Amino acid sequence: MLPLLKKTGHPALDALLSKPFTYSRDYPNMPNYVRSIPVAASSPESMQNLIIQELGARTERKISPPSSVQCPDLYIHEFSNILLCHGLPFDDNGNLIFDSVRLLQPDGAIGKQNHSAMSLSPKYQIFSKFKKISTIPYVSGEYILSSFFTSFGHVLLDLLPSLYAVNFFPNARITAFDIKNIPDFIYNYTRPLNIGRENIFFPDTVCILEKLYIPTRAYMFFHYVTRTAIDIWKSIRNFYISQNPCQCKQNKIYLSRKYVANRKLINEDECEEIFKSFGFSIIYMENLSTQEQICTIYNATHIAGHIGSAMHNLVFCNDKKLISTLFLAPKYFADAQAYHDIERAYSRVFNVVYGSNYIRQSRYGIYHQWDMDIRNLKYALSQWLHC
Repeated sequence: MLPLLKKTGHPALDALLSKPFTYSRDYPNMPNYVRSIPVAASSPESMQNLIIQELGARTERKISPPSSVQCPDLYIHEFSNILLCHGLPFDDNGNLIFDSVRLLQPDGAIGKQNHSAMSLSPKYQIFSKFKKISTIPYVSGEYILSSFFTSFGHVLLDLLPSLYAVNFFPNARITAFDIKNIPDFIYNYTRPLNIGRENIFFPDTVCILEKLYIPTRAYMFFHYVTRTAIDIWKSIRNFYISQNPCQCKQNKIYLSRKYVANRKLINEDECEEIFKSFGFSIIYMENLSTQEQICTIYNATHIAGHIGSAMHNLVFCNDKKLISTLFLAPKYFADAQAYHDIERAYSRVFNVVYGSNYIRQSRYGIYHQWDMDIRNLKYALSQWLHC
Protein backbone atom coordinates (compact mmCIF):
# COMPACT_ATOMS: atom_id res chain seq x y z
CA MET A 1 0.00 0.00 0.00
CA LEU A 2 1.36 3.39 -0.95
CA PRO A 3 0.32 6.70 0.61
CA LEU A 4 -1.62 9.19 -1.47
CA LEU A 5 0.35 12.43 -1.62
CA LYS A 6 -1.66 15.63 -1.05
CA LYS A 7 -0.56 19.18 -1.63
CA THR A 8 -3.06 21.97 -2.19
CA GLY A 9 -6.45 20.31 -2.58
CA HIS A 10 -5.32 17.57 -4.89
CA PRO A 11 -2.22 17.42 -7.14
CA ALA A 12 -4.02 15.79 -10.07
CA LEU A 13 -6.81 18.36 -9.93
CA ASP A 14 -4.31 21.21 -9.75
CA ALA A 15 -2.44 19.76 -12.72
CA LEU A 16 -5.58 19.34 -14.80
CA LEU A 17 -6.65 22.92 -14.20
CA SER A 18 -3.27 24.38 -15.07
CA LYS A 19 -1.74 22.06 -17.70
CA PRO A 20 -4.31 19.36 -18.40
CA PHE A 21 -2.41 16.84 -20.49
CA THR A 22 1.07 15.51 -20.99
CA TYR A 23 1.70 14.71 -24.65
CA SER A 24 3.85 11.84 -25.87
CA ARG A 25 6.68 14.18 -26.83
CA ASP A 26 6.99 15.09 -23.14
CA TYR A 27 6.86 11.54 -21.78
CA PRO A 28 10.65 11.22 -21.28
CA ASN A 29 10.44 14.07 -18.76
CA MET A 30 7.79 12.33 -16.65
CA PRO A 31 8.96 10.72 -13.38
CA ASN A 32 7.27 7.39 -14.11
CA TYR A 33 8.47 7.07 -17.71
CA VAL A 34 10.60 4.03 -18.58
CA ARG A 35 10.90 3.79 -22.37
CA SER A 36 9.10 4.08 -25.73
CA ILE A 37 9.17 1.08 -28.04
CA PRO A 38 8.79 1.82 -31.78
CA VAL A 39 6.14 -0.38 -33.40
CA ALA A 40 5.33 0.96 -36.87
CA ALA A 41 5.94 3.94 -39.08
CA SER A 42 3.03 6.20 -39.99
CA SER A 43 0.61 4.99 -42.67
CA PRO A 44 0.30 7.73 -45.28
CA GLU A 45 -2.04 5.61 -47.41
CA SER A 46 -4.84 6.29 -44.93
CA MET A 47 -4.35 10.05 -45.26
CA GLN A 48 -5.92 10.57 -48.67
CA ASN A 49 -8.82 12.46 -50.14
CA LEU A 50 -12.23 10.83 -49.81
CA ILE A 51 -14.79 11.11 -52.60
CA ILE A 52 -18.31 11.56 -51.21
CA GLN A 53 -20.94 10.78 -53.83
CA GLU A 54 -24.55 11.63 -53.05
CA LEU A 55 -26.92 9.62 -55.23
CA GLY A 56 -30.59 9.97 -56.12
CA ALA A 57 -32.59 12.75 -57.71
CA ARG A 58 -30.11 15.19 -56.22
CA THR A 59 -26.55 14.21 -57.02
CA GLU A 60 -23.46 15.85 -55.67
CA ARG A 61 -19.84 14.80 -55.76
CA LYS A 62 -17.39 16.39 -53.39
CA ILE A 63 -13.92 15.81 -52.04
CA SER A 64 -13.27 15.48 -48.34
CA PRO A 65 -9.59 16.19 -47.62
CA PRO A 66 -7.74 14.17 -44.97
CA SER A 67 -7.51 15.42 -41.42
CA SER A 68 -4.90 18.01 -40.57
CA VAL A 69 -3.78 15.64 -37.80
CA GLN A 70 -0.95 13.61 -39.24
CA CYS A 71 -1.08 9.85 -38.96
CA PRO A 72 1.54 9.16 -36.28
CA ASP A 73 4.31 6.65 -35.86
CA LEU A 74 3.16 4.02 -33.40
CA TYR A 75 4.91 3.47 -30.09
CA ILE A 76 4.21 1.54 -26.92
CA HIS A 77 5.09 3.75 -23.95
CA GLU A 78 6.11 1.98 -20.76
CA PHE A 79 5.51 3.53 -17.34
CA SER A 80 6.16 2.24 -13.84
CA ASN A 81 4.13 2.74 -10.67
CA ILE A 82 1.37 4.60 -12.47
CA LEU A 83 -1.68 5.78 -10.58
CA LEU A 84 -4.88 4.60 -12.27
CA CYS A 85 -7.88 6.65 -11.15
CA HIS A 86 -11.27 5.72 -12.65
CA GLY A 87 -9.47 4.33 -15.68
CA LEU A 88 -7.25 7.39 -16.19
CA PRO A 89 -3.46 7.16 -15.61
CA PHE A 90 -1.56 9.87 -13.73
CA ASP A 91 2.14 10.23 -13.02
CA ASP A 92 3.63 11.16 -9.64
CA ASN A 93 3.20 14.86 -10.42
CA GLY A 94 -0.51 14.49 -11.11
CA ASN A 95 -0.19 14.80 -14.89
CA LEU A 96 -2.80 12.97 -16.94
CA ILE A 97 -1.23 10.98 -19.78
CA PHE A 98 -2.75 12.26 -23.01
CA ASP A 99 -2.70 9.09 -25.11
CA SER A 100 -5.00 7.43 -22.62
CA VAL A 101 -7.99 9.66 -23.37
CA ARG A 102 -9.85 8.42 -26.39
CA LEU A 103 -11.83 11.36 -27.72
CA LEU A 104 -9.71 14.35 -26.81
CA GLN A 105 -9.16 16.76 -29.65
CA PRO A 106 -5.53 17.13 -30.82
CA ASP A 107 -5.26 20.59 -29.22
CA GLY A 108 -6.18 19.14 -25.84
CA ALA A 109 -9.77 20.38 -25.71
CA ILE A 110 -12.35 17.96 -24.42
CA GLY A 111 -14.67 16.69 -27.16
CA LYS A 112 -18.31 17.69 -26.65
CA GLN A 113 -19.57 14.17 -27.28
CA ASN A 114 -16.95 12.43 -25.16
CA HIS A 115 -19.11 10.10 -23.06
CA SER A 116 -16.85 7.06 -23.09
CA ALA A 117 -15.69 5.08 -20.07
CA MET A 118 -12.41 6.98 -20.29
CA SER A 119 -14.08 10.38 -20.50
CA LEU A 120 -13.02 13.34 -18.46
CA SER A 121 -16.62 14.55 -18.16
CA PRO A 122 -17.00 13.10 -14.64
CA LYS A 123 -13.56 14.34 -13.54
CA TYR A 124 -14.85 16.29 -10.56
CA GLN A 125 -16.67 13.25 -9.18
CA ILE A 126 -13.44 11.33 -9.72
CA PHE A 127 -11.45 13.74 -7.64
CA SER A 128 -14.04 14.16 -4.91
CA LYS A 129 -13.78 10.39 -4.28
CA PHE A 130 -10.05 10.38 -4.87
CA LYS A 131 -9.36 12.98 -2.14
CA LYS A 132 -10.99 10.81 0.54
CA ILE A 133 -8.55 7.93 0.04
CA SER A 134 -5.50 7.86 2.30
CA THR A 135 -3.96 4.66 0.90
CA ILE A 136 -4.25 2.96 -2.43
CA PRO A 137 -3.56 -0.65 -3.42
CA TYR A 138 -0.39 -1.50 -5.31
CA VAL A 139 -0.93 -4.09 -8.07
CA SER A 140 2.10 -5.96 -9.38
CA GLY A 141 2.44 -7.21 -12.94
CA GLU A 142 2.20 -5.84 -16.48
CA TYR A 143 -0.88 -4.11 -17.86
CA ILE A 144 -1.97 -2.58 -21.17
CA LEU A 145 -4.26 0.42 -21.25
CA SER A 146 -6.94 -0.09 -23.89
CA SER A 147 -10.04 1.65 -25.20
CA PHE A 148 -12.47 -0.87 -23.76
CA PHE A 149 -16.07 -0.50 -24.92
CA THR A 150 -19.08 -2.79 -25.04
CA SER A 151 -21.05 -1.30 -27.96
CA PHE A 152 -20.44 -3.18 -31.20
CA GLY A 153 -19.16 -0.35 -33.37
CA HIS A 154 -16.74 0.90 -30.73
CA VAL A 155 -15.46 -2.62 -30.12
CA LEU A 156 -14.50 -2.96 -33.79
CA LEU A 157 -13.08 0.53 -34.26
CA ASP A 158 -11.69 1.50 -30.87
CA LEU A 159 -10.96 -1.60 -28.84
CA LEU A 160 -9.53 -3.99 -31.43
CA PRO A 161 -6.97 -1.54 -32.91
CA SER A 162 -5.66 -0.82 -29.41
CA LEU A 163 -4.75 -4.47 -28.82
CA TYR A 164 -1.63 -4.59 -30.98
CA ALA A 165 0.44 -4.12 -27.83
CA VAL A 166 -0.42 -7.71 -26.83
CA ASN A 167 1.90 -8.93 -29.59
CA PHE A 168 4.82 -7.27 -27.81
CA PHE A 169 3.81 -8.05 -24.23
CA PRO A 170 1.92 -11.37 -24.30
CA ASN A 171 1.98 -11.71 -20.51
CA ALA A 172 0.41 -8.32 -19.89
CA ARG A 173 -3.28 -8.08 -18.99
CA ILE A 174 -5.65 -5.58 -20.59
CA THR A 175 -7.38 -3.07 -18.35
CA ALA A 176 -11.17 -2.86 -18.56
CA PHE A 177 -12.54 -0.14 -16.34
CA ASP A 178 -16.22 0.54 -15.48
CA ILE A 179 -17.24 -2.76 -17.09
CA LYS A 180 -18.48 -5.43 -14.71
CA ASN A 181 -19.55 -8.00 -17.29
CA ILE A 182 -17.94 -8.07 -20.71
CA PRO A 183 -20.45 -9.24 -23.33
CA ASP A 184 -19.58 -12.63 -24.80
CA PHE A 185 -19.53 -11.32 -28.36
CA ILE A 186 -16.41 -9.28 -27.60
CA TYR A 187 -14.42 -12.44 -26.97
CA ASN A 188 -15.39 -13.65 -30.46
CA TYR A 189 -13.22 -10.83 -31.79
CA THR A 190 -10.40 -11.01 -29.23
CA ARG A 191 -9.88 -14.80 -29.30
CA PRO A 192 -8.29 -14.68 -32.78
CA LEU A 193 -5.77 -12.33 -31.15
CA ASN A 194 -5.18 -14.91 -28.37
CA ILE A 195 -7.00 -12.77 -25.81
CA GLY A 196 -9.52 -14.47 -23.52
CA ARG A 197 -11.21 -13.74 -20.21
CA GLU A 198 -8.06 -14.61 -18.31
CA ASN A 199 -6.21 -11.78 -20.08
CA ILE A 200 -8.59 -9.04 -18.88
CA PHE A 201 -7.93 -7.07 -15.70
CA PHE A 202 -10.65 -5.14 -13.86
CA PRO A 203 -8.84 -2.53 -11.78
CA ASP A 204 -10.06 -0.99 -8.56
CA THR A 205 -11.43 2.54 -8.70
CA VAL A 206 -8.01 3.78 -7.65
CA CYS A 207 -4.84 1.70 -7.74
CA ILE A 208 -1.17 1.85 -8.63
CA LEU A 209 0.07 -0.48 -11.35
CA GLU A 210 3.61 -1.80 -11.33
CA LYS A 211 3.94 -1.57 -15.13
CA LEU A 212 1.57 0.09 -17.57
CA TYR A 213 1.95 0.06 -21.33
CA ILE A 214 0.15 2.79 -23.24
CA PRO A 215 0.06 2.24 -27.02
CA THR A 216 -0.31 5.09 -29.48
CA ARG A 217 -3.81 4.97 -30.88
CA ALA A 218 -3.87 2.95 -34.10
CA TYR A 219 -7.27 4.40 -34.95
CA MET A 220 -8.37 7.92 -34.08
CA PHE A 221 -11.95 8.90 -34.75
CA PHE A 222 -12.24 11.80 -37.22
CA HIS A 223 -8.58 11.68 -38.10
CA TYR A 224 -6.82 8.51 -39.24
CA VAL A 225 -6.73 4.74 -39.62
CA THR A 226 -3.28 3.17 -39.46
CA ARG A 227 -2.02 0.14 -41.31
CA THR A 228 -1.68 -1.55 -37.92
CA ALA A 229 -5.43 -1.22 -37.32
CA ILE A 230 -6.15 -2.64 -40.77
CA ASP A 231 -3.80 -5.57 -40.11
CA ILE A 232 -5.64 -6.39 -36.88
CA TRP A 233 -9.01 -6.42 -38.67
CA LYS A 234 -7.52 -8.61 -41.40
CA SER A 235 -6.10 -11.10 -38.91
CA ILE A 236 -9.51 -11.50 -37.26
CA ARG A 237 -11.17 -11.83 -40.66
CA ASN A 238 -8.66 -14.41 -41.87
CA PHE A 239 -9.10 -16.41 -38.66
CA TYR A 240 -12.79 -16.92 -39.41
CA ILE A 241 -12.71 -17.38 -43.18
CA SER A 242 -10.02 -20.06 -42.78
CA GLN A 243 -12.34 -22.16 -40.64
CA ASN A 244 -15.24 -24.26 -41.91
CA PRO A 245 -16.35 -23.17 -45.40
CA CYS A 246 -18.90 -20.39 -45.16
CA GLN A 247 -22.17 -20.70 -47.06
CA CYS A 248 -22.71 -16.91 -47.08
CA LYS A 249 -21.60 -16.16 -50.64
CA GLN A 250 -24.09 -13.58 -51.89
CA ASN A 251 -22.47 -10.93 -54.08
CA LYS A 252 -25.00 -8.17 -53.46
CA ILE A 253 -26.29 -7.72 -49.91
CA TYR A 254 -28.46 -5.22 -48.06
CA LEU A 255 -27.95 -5.03 -44.29
CA SER A 256 -31.42 -4.35 -42.96
CA ARG A 257 -32.20 -2.88 -39.53
CA LYS A 258 -35.78 -4.11 -39.58
CA TYR A 259 -35.47 -5.85 -36.21
CA VAL A 260 -33.11 -3.38 -34.54
CA ALA A 261 -34.48 -0.88 -32.01
CA ASN A 262 -32.56 2.27 -32.95
CA ARG A 263 -32.19 4.20 -36.21
CA LYS A 264 -35.17 2.47 -37.75
CA LEU A 265 -36.47 3.10 -41.23
CA ILE A 266 -40.24 3.48 -40.96
CA ASN A 267 -40.69 2.04 -44.45
CA GLU A 268 -38.02 -0.67 -44.16
CA ASP A 269 -40.31 -3.29 -45.76
CA GLU A 270 -40.60 -1.19 -48.90
CA CYS A 271 -36.86 -0.58 -48.99
CA GLU A 272 -36.19 -4.31 -48.72
CA GLU A 273 -38.47 -4.97 -51.69
CA ILE A 274 -36.61 -2.42 -53.79
CA PHE A 275 -33.28 -4.04 -52.99
CA LYS A 276 -34.71 -7.47 -53.79
CA SER A 277 -35.84 -6.19 -57.19
CA PHE A 278 -32.21 -5.27 -57.92
CA GLY A 279 -30.99 -8.76 -57.00
CA PHE A 280 -29.87 -8.10 -53.43
CA SER A 281 -30.05 -10.59 -50.58
CA ILE A 282 -31.54 -9.15 -47.39
CA ILE A 283 -29.29 -9.78 -44.40
CA TYR A 284 -30.11 -9.41 -40.71
CA MET A 285 -26.69 -9.37 -39.12
CA GLU A 286 -28.01 -9.79 -35.58
CA ASN A 287 -29.23 -13.28 -36.57
CA LEU A 288 -25.80 -14.43 -37.73
CA SER A 289 -22.84 -15.78 -35.82
CA THR A 290 -19.61 -13.79 -35.79
CA GLN A 291 -18.14 -16.09 -38.42
CA GLU A 292 -21.22 -15.76 -40.62
CA GLN A 293 -21.19 -11.99 -40.32
CA ILE A 294 -17.54 -11.73 -41.32
CA CYS A 295 -17.88 -14.25 -44.16
CA THR A 296 -20.98 -12.49 -45.49
CA ILE A 297 -19.08 -9.21 -45.71
CA TYR A 298 -15.95 -10.89 -47.07
CA ASN A 299 -17.73 -12.58 -49.99
CA ALA A 300 -19.82 -9.59 -51.07
CA THR A 301 -18.99 -7.19 -53.87
CA HIS A 302 -21.85 -4.72 -53.31
CA ILE A 303 -22.80 -3.86 -49.73
CA ALA A 304 -25.62 -1.49 -48.83
CA GLY A 305 -26.96 -0.61 -45.42
CA HIS A 306 -27.97 2.00 -42.91
CA ILE A 307 -25.60 4.14 -40.96
CA GLY A 308 -25.26 1.89 -37.90
CA SER A 309 -23.34 -0.93 -36.30
CA ALA A 310 -23.79 -3.48 -39.09
CA MET A 311 -21.87 -1.31 -41.53
CA HIS A 312 -18.88 -1.22 -39.19
CA ASN A 313 -18.29 -4.76 -40.45
CA LEU A 314 -16.91 -3.18 -43.61
CA VAL A 315 -13.50 -3.40 -41.94
CA PHE A 316 -13.66 -7.14 -42.76
CA CYS A 317 -14.14 -6.70 -46.53
CA ASN A 318 -12.08 -8.69 -49.00
CA ASP A 319 -9.31 -6.25 -49.85
CA LYS A 320 -8.45 -8.25 -52.98
CA LYS A 321 -11.84 -7.56 -54.54
CA LEU A 322 -13.28 -4.36 -55.97
CA ILE A 323 -15.87 -3.57 -53.31
CA SER A 324 -18.57 -0.94 -53.66
CA THR A 325 -20.67 0.35 -50.77
CA LEU A 326 -23.85 2.38 -50.42
CA PHE A 327 -24.92 4.05 -47.19
CA LEU A 328 -28.51 4.98 -46.33
CA ALA A 329 -28.72 7.90 -43.92
CA PRO A 330 -31.15 10.48 -42.57
CA LYS A 331 -30.92 13.89 -44.21
CA TYR A 332 -28.28 16.15 -42.66
CA PHE A 333 -26.95 13.18 -40.71
CA ALA A 334 -23.75 14.49 -39.15
CA ASP A 335 -22.39 11.37 -37.45
CA ALA A 336 -21.01 9.52 -40.46
CA GLN A 337 -17.35 10.26 -39.80
CA ALA A 338 -16.51 6.74 -38.64
CA TYR A 339 -17.68 5.42 -42.02
CA HIS A 340 -15.70 8.13 -43.78
CA ASP A 341 -12.64 6.87 -41.90
CA ILE A 342 -13.23 3.28 -43.05
CA GLU A 343 -13.92 4.14 -46.69
CA ARG A 344 -10.92 6.45 -46.83
CA ALA A 345 -8.60 3.80 -45.39
CA TYR A 346 -9.82 1.19 -47.90
CA SER A 347 -9.67 3.65 -50.86
CA ARG A 348 -13.40 3.46 -51.60
CA VAL A 349 -15.93 6.08 -52.65
CA PHE A 350 -18.43 7.01 -49.94
CA ASN A 351 -21.72 6.56 -51.80
CA VAL A 352 -24.75 7.79 -49.89
CA VAL A 353 -28.49 8.28 -50.43
CA TYR A 354 -30.33 10.47 -47.96
CA GLY A 355 -33.81 10.00 -46.59
CA SER A 356 -35.92 12.29 -44.44
CA ASN A 357 -34.82 14.25 -41.42
CA TYR A 358 -34.96 12.25 -38.23
CA ILE A 359 -38.47 12.17 -36.81
CA ARG A 360 -37.71 11.25 -33.22
CA GLN A 361 -34.46 11.63 -31.34
CA SER A 362 -33.34 10.29 -27.99
CA ARG A 363 -31.42 12.38 -25.47
CA TYR A 364 -28.19 10.72 -26.66
CA GLY A 365 -28.74 11.87 -30.24
CA ILE A 366 -29.66 8.47 -31.66
CA TYR A 367 -31.95 8.81 -34.63
CA HIS A 368 -34.84 6.50 -33.83
CA GLN A 369 -37.11 6.88 -36.85
CA TRP A 370 -36.87 8.23 -40.35
CA ASP A 371 -38.04 7.24 -43.80
CA MET A 372 -36.68 6.87 -47.30
CA ASP A 373 -38.28 8.16 -50.49
CA ILE A 374 -38.73 4.89 -52.39
CA ARG A 375 -38.53 6.47 -55.84
CA ASN A 376 -35.34 8.26 -54.86
CA LEU A 377 -33.85 5.03 -53.47
CA LYS A 378 -34.67 3.20 -56.68
CA TYR A 379 -33.03 5.95 -58.71
CA ALA A 380 -29.96 5.92 -56.46
CA LEU A 381 -29.59 2.15 -56.80
CA SER A 382 -29.65 2.42 -60.59
CA GLN A 383 -26.95 5.06 -60.47
CA TRP A 384 -24.80 3.11 -58.02
CA LEU A 385 -24.93 -0.21 -59.86
CA HIS A 386 -24.20 1.33 -63.25
CA CYS A 387 -21.49 3.78 -62.29
